[in-house]
Amino acid sequence: DGIVYVGTVPEIAEPWMPEIDAPGLELRGNLDVFRVSEWLEILSSPDTELSPSEDLTRWLSRVRLDLGTLDVFGQNLGSVNISIEDLMGTDYWTAALDGQQVAGSVLIPFDEEEYIEAYLAYLRLPGEEREEAVAGAAGPDRSLNESPLQDGDAVPAPEEAERIDLLAQLDPRSFPKVRFFTGELLIGDRDFGLGRFTMDPGPDGARFTDLIVDFRGFRVGMADDEPTFFWSYDGVNHHSYLTGIILTDNIAEVLLANGFAASLESDNSRFDARLNWPGTPAFLNAAELSGDVALRIRDGRFLQGGDGPGALKLISIINMDAIMRRLRFSDDLLRRGLAYEEITGNLTVDRGLVTISDQVVITGPSSVYQISGTVDLAEQTIDGEMYITLPVSDNIPWLGLLGAISGTLNPSLAIGAYLFERIFGEQVDSLTSAQYRLQGPWEGLEPELQQAFGSATEPENQTN
Repeated sequence: DGIVYVGTVPEIAEPWMPEIDAPGLELRGNLDVFRVSEWLEILSSPDTELSPSEDLTRWLSRVRLDLGTLDVFGQNLGSVNISIEDLMGTDYWTAALDGQQVAGSVLIPFDEEEYIEAYLAYLRLPGEEREEAVAGAAGPDRSLNESPLQDGDAVPAPEEAERIDLLAQLDPRSFPKVRFFTGELLIGDRDFGLGRFTMDPGPDGARFTDLIVDFRGFRVGMADDEPTFFWSYDGVNHHSYLTGIILTDNIAEVLLANGFAASLESDNSRFDARLNWPGTPAFLNAAELSGDVALRIRDGRFLQGGDGPGALKLISIINMDAIMRRLRFSDDLLRRGLAYEEITGNLTVDRGLVTISDQVVITGPSSVYQISGTVDLAEQTIDGEMYITLPVSDNIPWLGLLGAISGTLNPSLAIGAYLFERIFGEQVDSLTSAQYRLQGPWEGLEPELQQAFGSATEPENQTN
């Protein structure tokens, strides 16, 4: 019984003593660098009848190591204390990790065909030296490598900065089989929320199933589906593929958390997505997305006077619905913004160019908006059309409406509307519609009224 020191004797006030009553050998020490990949290779070596790990458990009961650097497949997790307890007679190692960048427990089986199981309180991966420059960029080409805006922050102008893929040095093909959970994932100063997955590496990359992610208000794996994620790597290029249902609550909070102005509020939203992008999972960038999205956003409003950029801002400058509501003295008078009950649509994305497959339909309590065309997320432009269907109450004479919407409608169209109603009277349907041209940059977009009085679903029959 006692202590055997190998190497430099540590300078401690009181000598450490092992548990005398515990059988086996207790090992304690410190290492400047501990590389997980190298130790896994040693412990799973098939060169002997008994693997080194099985042999060790015959006489080693406990390990306590103070590591200057813990290297996990190329990721530096800084200084970590490792404690491995109750080793004798087991077929796995159970390690407790305690450090500023990682804390939790990891179960490592001796059989490399079994899954390593990691249950972490937090995992905080380091960022890059240039990430502050990248984080200064704003707008839709903000990647998930960039810091989110806080509520009330001014949105800075976009800057040209080289984006850095923080996980590009990793090779997912070399990963072990892992079941993983963390209550908190940080990369640099960016919070990626909680996460859970089962990872199976292969010759083309790593596949992630049993996937749950809660990242900046986006939730994956919390609906009636089984989302999948594939991290592809051919030795040169990384590519990421996500299939699943993405849920949110109030989308205004999600927009703020991801660096956009809160131009839209909602009770909830759902996005059925099949998306992919070049780069690792951490390199997600709206301007380089490709795939298909079916969206449904419920019960909210477009906020007037948003100062930040964003595709959704273009709706908030169309104020005809708000004008109609004020004239009807509806309860929307006390609410700020243009209310809607549901937004639905199917989108196809090709490297940041969004094509509305059919129409995005915005249904309000007393109006319907239908939008078609394309949106360029990289250039922040739109090229499309919008059809608006609005109710006309019998107690709102068109003449009174002329003054209210004179800033929105062409005067000749407004006069035509009045004469049309005077001539045909009750034959005028209670719904009227208008067609707008949407073309140009999102910032300062001026919709151009082209036609009025036709059906919103049959623009070719509209009357100029």
